[in-house]
Amino acid sequence: LATIDELFNPGQEVLDAWAEAYGVLANVFIQREEQIYQQNEALEGGWRGLREFELVDKKIESEHICSFVFKPTDGQKVAPYKPGQYLGIYINSDQLENQEIRQYSLSSAVQENTYRISVKREEGGKVSNYLHDSLNIGEKVQLAAPAGDFFMDAEPQTPVVLISA
Repeated sequence: LATIDELFNPGQEVLDAWAEAYGVLANVFIQREEQIYQQNEALEGGWRGLREFELVDKKIESEHICSFVFKPTDGQKVAPYKPGQYLGIYINSDQLENQEIRQYSLSSAVQENTYRISVKREEGGKVSNYLHDSLNIGEKVQLAAPAGDFFMDAEPQTPVVLISA
């Protein structure tokens, strides 16, 4: 609002209208975010916020790709997900200056007790290199529930053609 006032000097009535519109829009997003949290929490195996997981398998897939399998430390099931969704992973390590947060696509069919991500090592990438080189089986991480709207919502019998270059 200060920028609008500085650049356009529209008067207090216009600024008040913009403030009201911003408040309405902010509430729409806040309510939608709360709906997503409630939906995630209501799923069997679902949760709100962060949940502790243990790395139970680590597999080098290629020169640049490594897969990581995580299991919840509470022994409970994990929430289902759709192909194309991702996990948020929160890394706290003495090797990193700050807590680092990244999102990685889930890379296996739905499992009852684990999640798998596959991470490409990026040159200069703090987290991808940490995961490849330093995260060991038995270590703990915090994960956010599966999320993302980029998935194919089709019936199993729906024909699909995927094209790649």
